[in-house]
Amino acid sequence: MVVEAGKNVTLNCPGVTENSLILMLEWRADGMQLLEYSSNTTTVWNHQNRVSLSLKNYSLQFHPVTAQDTGEYVCLVNSRSTPEAVVKLIVHGECSLLLTASLRPVPLS
Repeated sequence: MVVEAGKNVTLNCPGVTENSLILMLEWRADGMQLLEYSSNTTTVWNHQNRVSLSLKNYSLQFHPVTAQDTGEYVCLVNSRSTPEAVVKLIVHGECSLLLTASLRPVPLS
């Protein structure tokens, strides 16, 4: 998924529907725990002011997304060790533009 920085973005948990029985769910970003749902409680480990979980379909929501959110996201359901799929998020904007600008050669006078 490719998105622009500053937009609100929702990542769906692959294989999960509104009718799924979810006792525990964990979202990871690049291998690091980002969010956990268990016993009707949601714990956000990073980006607490921008990241939330939709309890309707257990999707991960960014409000708003930033260039630093670029990465690979997995949703682990009911203590499974492997995800249904990996969701790749690429965010264009702010920092990527600064990086591109800094790579330009500077003419010497």
